Amino acid sequence: MKGPWSKGRPARHLLAAAVMLAGLGAATWWHRRATTATLAPLTVPADAAARLLPLVLPGYPRELPWLQTRTGAVRAVEGRIDAVAAVSEARTGQPLWGVAYTWLAAPDRAGGRAALPGFAVVAPPGASGPGRLVYSAPPTAGWEETGRGVYEGTVEVAAEVEAVQWTPQDAGFLVRHAVEATLGGRLGHGEARAFVSGLGGWELAWEHATLERHRPDRSLEVSREAAVEAVDLDGQGERALVVSPSWYIRQLGGNDRGIHFTAEGPGRFVHRRDGTQFQQTQFDPGTGKLARIRSAKPLYAVRAQRPPTIDARFDDWEAVEASHLGAVWLDDPELLRWQHRARRGSHDFSGAARLLWDLEALYVRLEVMDDHVVVGGPGSLLYQGDHVGFWLDRDLERDFDRGVRDMDDWQLGLAPQSAEGGRASGGRGWAWVPRAGEGGIRVATAPLLDPFDEAVRGWQLEAAVPWNAIGGPPPLAATAGGLLPDPRGELQARRYKLHPAGLMGLAMVLTDADKAPQELAFVTSRGLGWGEPRTFNPLLLVEALPAR
Repeated sequence: MKGPWSKGRPARHLLAAAVMLAGLGAATWWHRRATTATLAPLTVPADAAARLLPLVLPGYPRELPWLQTRTGAVRAVEGRIDAVAAVSEARTGQPLWGVAYTWLAAPDRAGGRAALPGFAVVAPPGASGPGRLVYSAPPTAGWEETGRGVYEGTVEVAAEVEAVQWTPQDAGFLVRHAVEATLGGRLGHGEARAFVSGLGGWELAWEHATLERHRPDRSLEVSREAAVEAVDLDGQGERALVVSPSWYIRQLGGNDRGIHFTAEGPGRFVHRRDGTQFQQTQFDPGTGKLARIRSAKPLYAVRAQRPPTIDARFDDWEAVEASHLGAVWLDDPELLRWQHRARRGSHDFSGAARLLWDLEALYVRLEVMDDHVVVGGPGSLLYQGDHVGFWLDRDLERDFDRGVRDMDDWQLGLAPQSAEGGRASGGRGWAWVPRAGEGGIRVATAPLLDPFDEAVRGWQLEAAVPWNAIGGPPPLAATAGGLLPDPRGELQARRYKLHPAGLMGLAMVLTDADKAPQELAFVTSRGLGWGEPRTFNPLLLVEALPAR
């Protein structure tokens, strides 16, 4: 079953979910005694919220949680149940309910609220007793501080819980939630989470972003969505999680003319269960044939219609409308790999990168918020200052399980050439392994300016890494040869299918060096091992072809 955020606009889905959940009259599940886990429909009583909230928060309504926000702790004033489903535990025959709930603070002056969505497994109240809490899940990720799990400026929260028969003997829950907020523009965020019951009790087995939407003003809206389904791919009774991504982008110029397009693909990513955890293991590029793919989050590089000018200005990137698809956000505390000092927030150190490619080079666009720009030493010593590093693996299939690098694995660095008065300028690149040198890498940097007051907030970088400098032509399959049309001019609404032209390995490392080399570093792969190809992200080289 596809979740309510798999297609279309999130606002409609949130409204539909709210109607579906009203009064908790939506369909859920009841227990039939059997030797295996069973699922069947049931109507939840209208007073279920009053009976369930004390189970997910012992002491309610006398006690309400504190929500930690950027401006301090605020007390929740409201608790509500968003969705309920139920399974029958195979070993005991006991009915268990999966409960999605939300704690909300009082509205602020702008009408936004701090919100904390949660999930719990409970033995439901009934004739046998008042019920009890069986499992409480970790908090979902928040807008800026993932570990806190609080969404600020929230205007709507919606959730659904699906009971899933993971195996013939094992049932659990697939939970989807979405949040609409107003924090630096209109924001949307959604996650899917899978829960299973193991020998040690219930566990969070998998989580994945299903919606990342940003509308800073009326002229731009960028949305990345993903449909998540629990599917028995092999007909053996064991369900995998299948993720199908899509994108929506609208960008207007000063005359309200510009681009408006959606893109689907480049295929389906399959996450299979390994013990109590789900791992990304396979990829279907739309052919129906599954291939191995690394477990780290996929990264994208979109084929450019024409090579960008390396001047750190980025105006020619906007002509490649699908360059938004390659955006990599480096601001997740869970991806902050090295911390030799405390990070003070996004303004202290964070970044965003995009990737393009053509038959000549791989192109990098980088914007870094950094309150103190530091330049490293010459040549191979550029790592001593602020820089971005890459590990590239050109032969993903052969190196799939390798824990050591070989001659097709490259380590590169890109950095500012100088920084006078905190304003980065110039640029340089360096390859450390397997062959050291500049290798024809072209780099330009410039100050990152605040769009409102023109103050310097960090540095930005643009680079071209020739394929010939890193081992030869790009590793492509048979390409469709499609190129993006130039979107400049009249307002255009287009639909694309993303065609995967090639696949390789890439891991990105963004480092900050205020007082010492590599004080802080964001990585794109949580399990990144230095020089270990098996831990790199899969990089898909894609072409955007008009959908028929």
